Amino acid sequence: MKILVTGCGRSCTNWISEIVKATKKFNWVGIPEDRNLFNRLHLPDRYATKLAVEHPSFTESNLKALGEINPDLRILWSVKHPVANVMAKIYRGRPASEGGDKVTENISVDGFIETAILAVRKSFDLIQNVPVDTMIVKLEELINKKRLIIDSMGAFMKMHPTKIRIDAFEKTPNRYQLARYGKSVDKSQAEIYNNWETAYDGYFADKKDLIEKAKEELQDVAEFFKYEL
Repeated sequence: MKILVTGCGRSCTNWISEIVKATKKFNWVGIPEDRNLFNRLHLPDRYATKLAVEHPSFTESNLKALGEINPDLRILWSVKHPVANVMAKIYRGRPASEGGDKVTENISVDGFIETAILAVRKSFDLIQNVPVDTMIVKLEELINKKRLIIDSMGAFMKMHPTKIRIDAFEKTPNRYQLARYGKSVDKSQAEIYNNWETAYDGYFADKKDLIEKAKEELQDVAEFFKYEL
């Protein structure tokens, strides 16, 4: 079996990746992801990696070809409330001097309202026709029903639930996440959309127009994944 962790950036792919690594069943490739994934042909047994859908090589045709060559590939697809996902991209994509998850003064490519929405849309569009056995992992459920979801992930990876470490989040290599959360899970992340005016120290309080734009353009995504707007 091989495992690919994917989804829209800022949706929980790092945490899911650490859960996969903690099983010690797979050989992880890439720090933190394998950007040459689609340049490979036959993936070795027990191969595992992460690659967010924003990567240019992540296309429906490439994913189909990868699945055809590797029929034992399974995907853990990370999902988050679409508006909350857009908010995270904008807030975390700010320049370093403004507190963003950056080492430069450039705004992340997906740190603008238009590009953030496009990234969430790309993940949604891809997941409609994914040709590989896939488990959708919703961030909010992973936070609120951690043991249940991790057990389900274990079953998906054909492992006994007790072999899955529930504290895998502590091992994240993302220094910004470690600085924010330490070795604990921030449960408020499950309610970011509902608390958008106060979230991120009130960053979006005077940016209601961004929230409304995200709601309007991603309404179908929210409905599909049963998120309220």
